[in-house]
Amino acid sequence: MRRNIVVTGVLLVLLSVAMGTSVMPPRSSGQREEAPPGSNKAYPPLEKTIPARMTEQQWAEFLSQFPVVNYDAAESNDPGEAVRRNAKSRRFDKHNFVSKDPANHVTMSVIHSDARASIPALPTAASEAVVVGEVLDAQAHLSNDKTGIYSEFTIRVNEVLKAGGVNAASADGTIVATRIGGIVRYRNGHRRLHSISAEGMPRVGKQYVLFLESVGQDSYSILTGYELGASGVTPVDYESQFAAYRGYEKEAFLKAVREAIARP
Repeated sequence: MRRNIVVTGVLLVLLSVAMGTSVMPPRSSGQREEAPPGSNKAYPPLEKTIPARMTEQQWAEFLSQFPVVNYDAAESNDPGEAVRRNAKSRRFDKHNFVSKDPANHVTMSVIHSDARASIPALPTAASEAVVVGEVLDAQAHLSNDKTGIYSEFTIRVNEVLKAGGVNAASADGTIVATRIGGIVRYRNGHRRLHSISAEGMPRVGKQYVLFLESVGQDSYSILTGYELGASGVTPVDYESQFAAYRGYEKEAFLKAVREAIARP
């Protein structure tokens, strides 16, 4: 899916709080705040940069969605794994999203995507595959040129609702899916959040319905998703259309997804 993007570094962003205790993600203010040259002004670390209208607990919960990668992380000692990672990371080169500058006057960078507003609540037609699965692992990675960042999720497939490279035999197998974003930790200890406006991340140990786009052989990008929790369904993303299914009982939601898939 093509994205219309603008990259902005921000220090503090006003956030809104959605229904219940869920947290709206950062949205770009269109401005960049930086310390004047030679300034000794102290800026709080990422976890202490609590946006307005959010509690410390809500901010911590939001940040916990994002995997962390060290900017100076070494490549794998396994030559085969290094080649595979290089091939995956190449797709995120030349994004100009991540900066090599470790200065702490920028605590987050946000991509604003107008395309997200046009995604339907159940994007079955746009999805190569739709699966029910549990997130087993989440890791953030930098692109080969270190200008892009993506998070990679290992998912145990419990059920295939729509097959597109994921067939019924894959149930109880695993697939890998990615999303742009993550937290970069620099050598000086500074941590900088990188995210797409209105996008969250799946959490390890939770079960989801995931709508997937194919980005290569046995590899997917997460278009959107819904957590299947004990208290009902929770959308991963924060655009208003996804809130339509918030709180749905699991089986009622799965029925709605199956019916959407069955429609032409």
